[in-house]
Amino acid sequence: MSYAIDWSDDARRAFDALDIEVQEAVLDELDRLAGAATRLPNRPLTLLISHDVRTETTTDFHYIFMDVEYDPPNQMMAIVRLASYSRTK
Repeated sequence: MSYAIDWSDDARRAFDALDIEVQEAVLDELDRLAGAATRLPNRPLTLLISHDVRTETTTDFHYIFMDVEYDPPNQMMAIVRLASYSRTK
């Protein structure tokens, strides 16, 4: 069973500012992380993981950095921080 995904307000704003192609890469990665979350330790406290994604468009390289909190008892994950950096190819 996959985890539900929630966003902090700041992470949602940062995500919304990304290029559409980059947003797709982030969503694909979050789906992968949510699907793999069942392999995490089932403990009563939340687990914070820093995760990064690298993707590229036709003109740029994009690096996305996320802090993700997992809440195994409630099968929730929250993107609490998201930042990005882009550079021209």
